[in-house]
Amino acid sequence: MNVVWEDRQFGSIAWKQSRRFGDHFGTDFTNPDFVRLAESFGLAAWRVSTANEFGELLRHAIDLAVPSLIVLEIDYDVEVAIADGLGEETVRM
Repeated sequence: MNVVWEDRQFGSIAWKQSRRFGDHFGTDFTNPDFVRLAESFGLAAWRVSTANEFGELLRHAIDLAVPSLIVLEIDYDVEVAIADGLGEETVRM
């Protein structure tokens, strides 16, 4: 069983560039459809966007006797907001 954490960008690098320079560059990109790609190789694959979905599918995938893939959509906005609230002296770049 494999898990891909997908945010369609280099999230932490974009955040650091934005903090330091006011904007980010070269950090956004597109991904292939990992679910369809895995399925094309005969693997069971799912895309999830919530912790509950992930937990349920993770248990299911672990029980399978074959390789599988879970694509977990992540959003760093909450972590960025927390880090921004900590202040410059706490967050190292």
